Amino acid sequence: MSEFVASLHPPLVAFPFVLTWVVLSLDIYELVKRDETYSKLSLYLLNFTAVITFIAYQSGHQASQVASQTFVVSDKDIGVHFLWAKIFLFVMIGALVLKWVAFVARFNRRLWQFLAFVFLSSALALVIYVGQLGGELVFEHGAGVRASLAK
Repeated sequence: MSEFVASLHPPLVAFPFVLTWVVLSLDIYELVKRDETYSKLSLYLLNFTAVITFIAYQSGHQASQVASQTFVVSDKDIGVHFLWAKIFLFVMIGALVLKWVAFVARFNRRLWQFLAFVFLSSALALVIYVGQLGGELVFEHGAGVRASLAK
C-alpha cells in the first residue's frame, strides 16, 4: 500500500505548483478588475490547493520510504526536501487563513488581501524551490527510480 501511495507523489506535486500560479494570477486579475467573482474563485481554488498540498506532502512521506529502491539516496537530501516542503505547507495554510480573513473582513480588507498576496507569493517561490529539490532527488540521485537489467 505504501508503494501505491508513494507512486502518487510525482503526479500530485504538480497540482500545488500549477494551482498556486492560477490562484496568484486570479488575485492579480481581481486587483485590476475589482470583480468579486475572481476573488471567490481564487478563495475556492486556494482551499483545494491547500488540501492537495497536504495530500502531496503526506504522499512524499511514503515516497521517502521507497526512495532508495535501487540507488542510494542521502537521508540529508531527503530531509532538506521535506523541511522546505513543510515550510511551504505552513505558508500555504497561512495564505489560506489570510485569504479567508480578507474575504470576511469588514475593516482593512485591502490590508488582509495584501498580506494574503504576500503569503501566496511566498508560497509560489517555495513550491518552485521544493520542486527543484525534488527534481534533484530524482534526476541526480535516482530517488524512486528502479533500474532494470538490460536484456
